[in-house]
Amino acid sequence: MTLQETKQKKKLKKSYAELLEEFSNTKKRIAVVYIPLLCEAMRDENPSMSYLDIKARVVSDAVTQGWNEPYVVRCLPSWVLEADPYRDYKHERTLKSWESRNKNKLESLHRKVALINEEISEPPEPKQKEITEEADQQMHELGIAKFGESDKSVRELKGDITEAAAQLFKALTQKDDMPDESDDLIVDYIKPTREFRRSLSLELDETARTTIYNWLHYTNAAIEDMMQIISEVKDK
Repeated sequence: MTLQETKQKKKLKKSYAELLEEFSNTKKRIAVVYIPLLCEAMRDENPSMSYLDIKARVVSDAVTQGWNEPYVVRCLPSWVLEADPYRDYKHERTLKSWESRNKNKLESLHRKVALINEEISEPPEPKQKEITEEADQQMHELGIAKFGESDKSVRELKGDITEAAAQLFKALTQKDDMPDESDDLIVDYIKPTREFRRSLSLELDETARTTIYNWLHYTNAAIEDMMQIISEVKDK
């Protein structure tokens, strides 16, 4: 590549400010596309900036565009998360696996979004509609399209459920990590922490015990129903 071609390539590459404005105005407002692009642009424009500072800046700016912080963090690329000393290794492995599995779909979605945002004077309506429909389908396949009447995507809802389950499990057992297939749930997690839960229950007054019991009962009913549904559809 010649020096002139290199300069032209750099010139065509959008700046952080341009990407942020495009992110704000884009019709689809797809965080999973723009969050990694914003991280890369900030890194390119500020070589001495730490990845943790890049994370803080991008999350802050994205939140001002109307996105909730937990979802923005879930859309960060794996190379940003690797720099966090308090990194969630399980989430990081899951994210890397998701990025690898969906590499082609993500690249295709990037192209669809670029076409949607392309500055074309009075683009033909059928073509624009076709591109938008293809982008919507791509978003659905990636699990990032809005789900039903919910304001969240399948990926967001999955994150909400897994994070809530992890937080509840930690509160009940004081264990930082969720069990995996190699663990004995009863022997390694439940029995060793039963005395903790008993002692905690004794510290609570009758009203608090009743409230927690009822809320756990409601949650357990919803969890059991969800587990039954998953069992019914997992082979479909």
